[in-house]
Amino acid sequence: MDFWDKINLLPEKKVSYNLKDREKEIMPALSIKEREGNFKEVELGLSEEQAKREAMRCLTCDVGLCVGCKICAEVCPNYVIYVETQTNPQGRDFTVKYDLDLTRCLFCGLCMEACPTNTIKMTNIYELAEYSKENLYLDKEKLTEV
Repeated sequence: MDFWDKINLLPEKKVSYNLKDREKEIMPALSIKEREGNFKEVELGLSEEQAKREAMRCLTCDVGLCVGCKICAEVCPNYVIYVETQTNPQGRDFTVKYDLDLTRCLFCGLCMEACPTNTIKMTNIYELAEYSKENLYLDKEKLTEV
C-alpha cells in the first residue's frame, strides 16, 4: 500500500487526485524487422499532440510550484489549508487561492509530506505572537514573502 492509498483510507475524506488516472503515451518505434541491418533511430518520437498530453501528466516540472492538487488540504487534520483552483485552456489546474489559518495549525508536517511538488516547507520559525489575529491568516501573497 503506497502513500496515496493510505490517504484514501481516511474515514471522512474521500480523495480523488487524478494524478494516477492519466495514461502514459506510448512512444512509436520501428518494428523489429525494420531495425535489422541499419542504424536508424528506433524510437520515432511523440507527435506534438502526444507530447502535450504526456507533459500534462508531469508534476516534476512544477517542483516548488503549487499545482492545485489539494492534497495538503485533504490531509490537514485541522482544516488549516484552503485551496481554490481553476483550469487553464490546456486543461491544467493552477492555484487561484491558497490560504492558511495559522490559528488552527498544529505544525504536524502532514501537508509538507503529502505535497507532490515539495512546495510546502517547514521552517524553524514558530514564534507567532501577534497583536492581531488577522496577521495569522496567510494568503498566497503573504506566504511567498515568508
